[in-house]
Amino acid sequence: MADQVTCVSIESNYFRQCLGEAYTPVLVGKHEGVHPQRVREAMEAVRGTLAADVIAALVFDRGVSLQRQGRMATELSALQVSAKGVSE
Repeated sequence: MADQVTCVSIESNYFRQCLGEAYTPVLVGKHEGVHPQRVREAMEAVRGTLAADVIAALVFDRGVSLQRQGRMATELSALQVSAKGVSE
C-alpha cells in the first residue's frame, strides 16, 4: 500500500502544483483512494471544512471527465463503424 504516487501524466504540472513531486499514501493506495466509498468516508470526516469543498470540486471534475470520455468513446465507435462501411 505504501507505493508512492508520482506525477507521470500530461497533467503533471497540476500534480506538482497541488502535491509537490510525490505523495506517499498513509491509509489507502492511489486506486482505492478514488473508490466512492473511500471518498464518502473522507468527505464525512471533513464535512463543513475547506477540505470538503476541495473534495466536492474534485469529484465534480472527475464526473465531468468521465462523461466526456463516455461521449468520445461513443463517437469514436460510431466513426469506426462508418469508416468500416466505407472501406468495404
